[in-house]
Amino acid sequence: MPGCVLRLSGPRVALASALDGAFVTFEESRACQRGRRLGRTTEADESTFNFTVSHADGDHVPVQVREAETFLVSHAAELTVLRSRNGVTNGLLDFGWSIPSDGVGQFNRFPSSLGESGDSDA
Repeated sequence: MPGCVLRLSGPRVALASALDGAFVTFEESRACQRGRRLGRTTEADESTFNFTVSHADGDHVPVQVREAETFLVSHAAELTVLRSRNGVTNGLLDFGWSIPSDGVGQFNRFPSSLGESGDSDA
């Protein structure tokens, strides 16, 4: 997974319509595309569209966090409008990081500014 990804979810047809002409270009996840292609899901089923907020790799999570903060601050108004559109039912930031093969886990501190939206899933 690339660095940090903004994921928006909702019923596919309504979500695609809501994201048409958005301030950034969202792409439907490959898993959702594959599910429809294989007949496991339909156009009306839940889907996820993504936009990469940070391309920093999994060894550079602090860079991902800084770039996500900058993105959120720079586009606060557009994100508010986007999240209010019919068809957008869920939004989240997904950070990808590498866990060393010889380690038990990875710790990263996220600043409170990433959780100040007032919405538990955005």
